[in-house]
This record gives sequence, structure tokens and C-alpha cells, in this order.
Amino acid sequence: MFTIEMLEANEGDALWIEYGDPTKPHRMLIDCGYKSTYREVLRRFDADPGLRLELFVLTHIDGDHIAGSVPFIADARITPANVREVWFNSRKHLGDHLGVEQAEYFTHHLDKKRFAWNEKFGGQSIVIEPGAALPVQNIEGGLKLTLLSPTREKLRALAGKWDDDLEDVMTRKGVTSVEELVALGSATLAPDKLGSKPNVTKLAASAFDADPEEPNGSSIAFLLEFTDTFDGDRNKSVLFTGDAHSPVVEASIRQLLADRGLGKLAVDALKVSHHGSKKNTSKDLLELLVCKHFLFSTNGSKHEHPDQECVARVIAPKRPGTHLYFNYLTDLNKMWKPPSMQTEFKYTAHYPQAGKPGLVVSI
Repeated sequence: MFTIEMLEANEGDALWIEYGDPTKPHRMLIDCGYKSTYREVLRRFDADPGLRLELFVLTHIDGDHIAGSVPFIADARITPANVREVWFNSRKHLGDHLGVEQAEYFTHHLDKKRFAWNEKFGGQSIVIEPGAALPVQNIEGGLKLTLLSPTREKLRALAGKWDDDLEDVMTRKGVTSVEELVALGSATLAPDKLGSKPNVTKLAASAFDADPEEPNGSSIAFLLEFTDTFDGDRNKSVLFTGDAHSPVVEASIRQLLADRGLGKLAVDALKVSHHGSKKNTSKDLLELLVCKHFLFSTNGSKHEHPDQECVARVIAPKRPGTHLYFNYLTDLNKMWKPPSMQTEFKYTAHYPQAGKPGLVVSI
């Protein structure tokens, strides 16, 4: 068994993964959306006192990934006993720079509650280095994760922005140190007490304008591989990309292909970067992959994702058996629903069932 549940996280990400024995599965969580998402995750812990995450990955510090992560980690019900390891690049992993507000709260609770934090990386940065082998980590239950992003350069690019952002927050709140800011607390971070038929060919051929945003470039991205002994020893693999920059992931995949002596990387699924932004998934990246399942996590409310150009790049080659998964039905993705579109471009579009939040994808 291997399932990816795209929880409702507004325009953000919260990916609940279960794998292994269906009667007692292992679990991991990638990002935690907003506070409403945190409440759904805590409901699951309350319903099952024995529930445990083998790994919680906070890919980067954008609000639609971290806003629910802060109250989740701060909640008294969440301990190192039920979250075995956390992956997150904080201020200390970027050098001597200040972090933004939510990241400082998150870091405070990781330290205070003594979570195993970046333990598999010796407590250091989760990063790929030029000319070095891509880091590979094994997770309890048979997962193999190969790191694809970020580079040291991308982390350094983020550092200055963190400095500026936190200085603005501290000035606005009238504090002079990070310790004062954390002590001040925040109610929003505390735990609880379009229409016409798109021209796919033209959209897919549009020039790729790479994402310049520093927080997105710092995203932790990895290839997850799993041999499912409960499904005939079938090998399963998924690319989890956070909001990572396409050129970084492309370079890592090319390195991985060279290391493995392969021409293309076959994966079962791709969690499409940055919720389907046209600036984060290039044609070059897609051409490195053999993939049939594409996951889009967003309700489009803030940045109007997914972009039509991104979806068009996926379906334009007309590869039979392509599947698109959307965890919301919105005006920004319903143009991919008509049967005529699906037949013409040889894909199947999946949306949540009425009255059932989120979407579960079985690999």
C-alpha cells in the first residue's frame, strides 16, 4: 500500500502519506497548510493515540506550508514519541542570519520539545552540494529518499530576505530580539485551547520564465522510493517538490540519471511544484521523466494556481494513461474536466467527491 492524501490546505500543501501494511501503516507528513489543516491532522492523532509519523518535512517557510506547521509542532499532543523526525532548514542552517516570524516560532518549539531535527543530516543543513553525490536517507518502513533540492546557493539567497523580513516584523511589534518576539506569542500561530477551452498547444509552447522567489528556491525536494512488500514487491516512487525551482530539480535529476545510467527517470507520481505555477515546472523537467500521475494541491485562492501553462505542459504530449489530480474543484481547474478535453489529450482528471474534502491518490 502507498497512498498520498492531499489534505485541504487552501492554496497550500499538506500531504499525508501512508505506506506498508494496510492494517498498521507507516505514515509521514509533508507540510501542514494553514491552521484549519492543523486541526484536521490533530483530529487524526486524537482519534488514534497510537498514531505516529516516521517523518515530518516542512519544505520551506512560505505561509501556505508553515502556518499550520507551527501550531502542530507547538501542540502539547505532538511529541518526539509520535513524530520521530523533522526535516526543516531554519535560520541556523543558513548561516548567522535572522529567520522570519513563523520560522522562529517553529524553531523555538523544535528546540524546546527536543524533536529529532535534521538528525539524519547530523543536525546540519538539508542541502545538496556541487559535485557531491545526492544525499540518500532511509526512513522506517522501507522508504528511500534522495534529496534533489535545495542547493547551498539557494539557501544563501534566502538568508538576506529573512533578515529584512524579520527586521520589519520586529519593528512593527516593538521588540528588539528574536527571544522577545517568540515570548510575545501570536494567537494565529498558537495551537487551539477560468472558463473557456484553453489552447493547450499554444500554452505548452510558451516560454519558461523561472521563479525568482528565494523562499521557494529553498524548498526541500526529494525522490521517494518504496518497495511495497504488500503489493507484490512492486517498486513505487514519487517526486515531492514543495515549491522548488525547476532548474535545481532538473540538475539533480540529471545527476541522478547519470549516477544510475538511465536516460529518463521513471516515477509513479509528481507532486507538481508550487501548486502548478508556470514558473516552477518546465518542459525540460517534464522531459526528464516518465510519469503518469500529476498532483496539484491548491484551491487557487491567493495566486490563482494552477496556471494553464503548467497543466498544458503536462498534457500536450498526449501520453495515454496520464492522470491529473486536483484536491479542489475550482474555476481555475474546471476547464480540464470536460470529457472532450480528456479524450483529445489522453488524460483523466480527478477531483474530490462531493462532500468529501481533499483527495487520496493510491500509487
